Amino acid sequence: MLTRRTTFDERFKFSEAQWCAIDREIGKACIYHYPDMRELLEYVADDYCRNRCNHQPASKNARQWRRRAKLAAQLLAEIVGPGDEQQHWLLELTAHFSLAAGKKKVGAIKSLQHSAEVEDLVESFLAALKSLQDSAEVVAGEIEGHEFGYEHPRMLFFNQIAVWWFNMGGPFAASRNIKTGAPDGPFVRFLQAVIGPVMGTDAPTPEGIYKIIHREKKQLIQFGFAFDKDGRAVVDDQGIAVRS
Repeated sequence: MLTRRTTFDERFKFSEAQWCAIDREIGKACIYHYPDMRELLEYVADDYCRNRCNHQPASKNARQWRRRAKLAAQLLAEIVGPGDEQQHWLLELTAHFSLAAGKKKVGAIKSLQHSAEVEDLVESFLAALKSLQDSAEVVAGEIEGHEFGYEHPRMLFFNQIAVWWFNMGGPFAASRNIKTGAPDGPFVRFLQAVIGPVMGTDAPTPEGIYKIIHREKKQLIQFGFAFDKDGRAVVDDQGIAVRS
């Protein structure tokens, strides 16, 4: 399991396996390449790790949203267990909701037993919790970004990585897997490969990354940049992104 890096005796370096995962996404999706990209990423990663320890704490409002995200994650971990245990827990919860609505508890449980309603209830309840966790992380990040601007280590780290991907001609987009609905795409995988080893347990979830990409792209469009159907920046004859 990835953990937060707290010692700085040596400069941050990606392992060979970690770098291969990053380089693979660059090679598959980007038009241009920085020959020293590994050194650049390791430099900003090390800079982030050091600066985050010296940075002033987030405001009370941001901390509250981080706490909400953590509580949602803890509740998800508590619920997602063996199938029978998960089903029993949710059946009991539903029964109590039904009781509050004026229905008999036993009848509520019996009516849900061995039916598709149980599976639907499990999926919708877990999806709602996951959405709450991801949204809380994004809101906390937006609050921190608004308060500290790009001087905030987390925002600066994301911004530097995104700028390099943008300049390399990578598709600035996030899609969803057709089968699972999970966030997917070259930029999502690239960010996961870079951020995961650096931020560990502090890294945003795939849903959080999905929302960050769309938010950053919206800002780039507001700054006058245009994108083609694949999500790549529209460039001139010299390969420089065009602004309207």
